[in-house]
Amino acid sequence: MESDINNKNASLVDECFLQFLAQHGGVRITNCVKRAVADNDFPYQNVSDFYADPKEVRIKQLKKVQDLGHKTALEYCKLIDEFISQQNTPSPNIDPTSEPSRKLTTLEILSRINERELYVIQRRFALTVSKRMTLEEIAQELSVTRERVRQIESAALKKMRLAQDVWEDYLEEQKYKIVDRIFGEKIAVKDPKAINGLLGLAITIAYKKFRKYLEDNYVSFRGWWLHPTSDYEEVGRAYRELSKGLGIEESAKLPLPLAIVSSQAGFSSESLQAAIEICEELSIYRGYLVKDFIGARKRRVIHILLLFNSGVISSPCDLWEMRAEYWKAFPDDRCSGRDLMICLEQNPYHFINLRELGWMRLPGAIPSGLDVTDSVPVRSLSEEEIMDLYSAPVKGGKGLVNKVYWLFDDEGPIQLSVAADLFCKRYPEYSPASIYPILATYAIFVRFAPGIIGLQHQMLSQDSISQARAAMMNTSQIDLYILAKRSSPPSIDYPVWDGQMEYLWCKWLFDKKDEERLSHLLYYSQIEAWTTDAAERDWWQRRKERTSRAIGGPVVHANERKFVESTFLVTALATAAVEGATNWMHLNQGLGWRIETKRVELIIALLVHAGILRPEGQWFEKHTLTDWGRKLFEELHLYRWKETGTNEFISMIRSGTHGDIDLGWAEKYPLEDLWEKISDAEEAEMGLVVSAEVDDFGDLELDDVLSSVSRSHIEDVLDEFDHD
Repeated sequence: MESDINNKNASLVDECFLQFLAQHGGVRITNCVKRAVADNDFPYQNVSDFYADPKEVRIKQLKKVQDLGHKTALEYCKLIDEFISQQNTPSPNIDPTSEPSRKLTTLEILSRINERELYVIQRRFALTVSKRMTLEEIAQELSVTRERVRQIESAALKKMRLAQDVWEDYLEEQKYKIVDRIFGEKIAVKDPKAINGLLGLAITIAYKKFRKYLEDNYVSFRGWWLHPTSDYEEVGRAYRELSKGLGIEESAKLPLPLAIVSSQAGFSSESLQAAIEICEELSIYRGYLVKDFIGARKRRVIHILLLFNSGVISSPCDLWEMRAEYWKAFPDDRCSGRDLMICLEQNPYHFINLRELGWMRLPGAIPSGLDVTDSVPVRSLSEEEIMDLYSAPVKGGKGLVNKVYWLFDDEGPIQLSVAADLFCKRYPEYSPASIYPILATYAIFVRFAPGIIGLQHQMLSQDSISQARAAMMNTSQIDLYILAKRSSPPSIDYPVWDGQMEYLWCKWLFDKKDEERLSHLLYYSQIEAWTTDAAERDWWQRRKERTSRAIGGPVVHANERKFVESTFLVTALATAAVEGATNWMHLNQGLGWRIETKRVELIIALLVHAGILRPEGQWFEKHTLTDWGRKLFEELHLYRWKETGTNEFISMIRSGTHGDIDLGWAEKYPLEDLWEKISDAEEAEMGLVVSAEVDDFGDLELDDVLSSVSRSHIEDVLDEFDHD
């Protein structure tokens, strides 16, 4: 520094330097130096004397001054350097009037303040660092006091304000970028954070305070700043209406797309969004309106809606596919199938459980003509994610759910009744019914065929599939398959109901010399799809042409259960809406095989009388959804979320007029007799298996093997999951 000094005799004790010290130094150092100068006790009289000593000596001499400690001595040395720098360099001319041909740029202005001022400004406004630094942080870096840093910043800002109009023009050019920085995707913000970088510096130079900039450029409503494109009056009206409820006070309907609420309320999406943000009792997440705080489950519900709306998953969708696609789209929330099921069950306005057919997204919740298509990222699962997807339901858990999982993992795909017996032998403290809710709740379990249960990873194993086929080698499974084919469309499908199974069944019946069943099975078999050699397919095809014949259908036996739950009618309507038609086995898949044959017939008969289904054959065959049925389905979401919704919906069905109705086979049932069999009380039943007993083939009755499982028992078991 000494070699750079032009004026070596510059005084360090005259009035000029003491004024510089008062402007740029802290109060403490200024007072110490002034007192030492007045007492003729200051060690250095001029600059040349100061730089004549080594730095260590200077610090030692300065520390002899009363109240001048080590840190203050270091600050004094830096002030001397800065004083000399100003003596050697002319004051920067940043007055734009000095260059009439053009205005200075912001960067040119920055280049004309001294090095230390630039250093402080860069850190105070995050020009060269990731975030703004405090006065204290910069003071530690420079080994000066916090007050000294404030003075340096103040001096730099004062110099740059000489070109005020340059900064104002810069702010005008960047106003849209500033709006994006302040509001982002929001329409209203309460306490926007100060902007970093050159924009923040420009605002401070031109307005001194960030709030002053907000007050001069934006409108405030109830303490919230509104986006400049907002219709301020409409925001006010929307807020007042929102405070009254806006017609969506029923929180069970939420989440709803903001576009739907906006359409119903008659406000623009932007004004409604601003009003919602100001209201604070509602929230917005990914374009959906949510009540109160957005927790994990509310986010998951919206994520599921996004998957449906984007077409990533179809409606209905089984829990396993939903879970896999959820993991792909939202890798940071790898929740369990049970977590997803809880979200689905808690939102009846949007979803309905069709048991073995999967979860249906109720389309009526979205008004026709309103586009709420969402975009969801598509990616593949990593090897680690795939392993986790197929692993035990609760990692490292030892509770009931994992015990059921390890049973099937050890035994492979087996019949449910066999699994229940094996489970009780392993764990005598549990009843056979304990495993049924588990299988309905967790996506890791899969039905290879009616009543044949296994694990998802066993679907990837040929040995497991062969074991499932072996468990299906009985007349009950064959009869169900024949009746499913007899009743279709819609088709009834299971993973191993395929050409290979048809072939194995035919060979088995041929060996057993069960000609009657074989003739019926061949009638419905697609021999051309078998994977055997051509010669064998030709042999079976010739036999089919000679001997095959159709069956008449199932025989319905009278039973003691006279009543049908009213909720079954709602589920039956949704099941028919899946493909626009249903039959008795397809309907029972939607009901989860929870009711016996007689009650299925009663349900279908009542829906025919109500004009919801149109018969196209016998009671167990295809029934098409009518226009009236479609209208009811579109309004189903309006009733599902209410406690009294089912009763209201049933009342609407009863009071509706549908013109002339072709009752077909249902004419034998008087309508009032059918309504008398509808029960408002839920008989809590969960079914996963079909047990078929055959008496003189074709005389088949479905037993509800789980009819003894009470609602309280199921809830007790689920409570145990939570404790585990």
